[in-house]
Amino acid sequence: MVNGNEGGLLRLTFATFVALAERVLYMPFGIAIGLKIWKARNSFIFEGVSTGPEAIVVQGQRWAKQVKYSSMKPRRRAVAFPKQVCWQPPAPGWTKMNVDGAVDPLVGAAAAGGVLRSTNGSWLAGFAHNLGICSVTNAELWGLLDGLQIAWSLGTNKVEVESDNMSVIQWLNNHNQESMDNALICSIRELMSRSWHVKLHHVFREGNAIADAMARIRPEVSLGMMVFQQPSEVIVPTLNDDRMGVSRTRHINPVISSS
Repeated sequence: MVNGNEGGLLRLTFATFVALAERVLYMPFGIAIGLKIWKARNSFIFEGVSTGPEAIVVQGQRWAKQVKYSSMKPRRRAVAFPKQVCWQPPAPGWTKMNVDGAVDPLVGAAAAGGVLRSTNGSWLAGFAHNLGICSVTNAELWGLLDGLQIAWSLGTNKVEVESDNMSVIQWLNNHNQESMDNALICSIRELMSRSWHVKLHHVFREGNAIADAMARIRPEVSLGMMVFQQPSEVIVPTLNDDRMGVSRTRHINPVISSS
């Protein structure tokens, strides 16, 4: 037998659907109200908790307004904005090393390259390493290893390293098990732990242009590394741009908040 309160809830079901449909014209809203009524009925039967019909209607009206206003609010689209990026010279007494890795998507051949420059942007050394077949990540790591070995051999005691691969920088800065199992990372860390100062930074590709170009130079030998004491004619224009602080445009997608 249904008592007065429960009967009122049951009788309210159809009337609520009709009234709210006339007010807001949202079928999902009517379904949600029906579920609220059913939940209120079960709470009364099994838990003895009574919810009045008026309270359910008020909650439904509030929810309807939220749905209505949220659907009317225009959505903002993320629009990429231009950012000017240029190569930054190192602090006095430091050497700047830019490295990069590249993989030919057609044949899978990988290479690493990089450049070491002084405070005024002068060329100290460059290198290109034909690696054969490997991943982009390993090519980036090889670039770091090769560059650090060259910097050490030159007697550099303060070197600032820049790479446009954020994952590689994070791996080298995090001592988790995955990175500790990588032989290349272990070799790089061994070099970094020697008696000198090494700093690692992420840089946008637009500020890493020469290293990117060096990574795309194929050494004449089938496999191995070539060291360049002087920049090639192809590199000179970019080298001069970097020394003069010429910027390159990068389009960045901002994160749009709901507010």
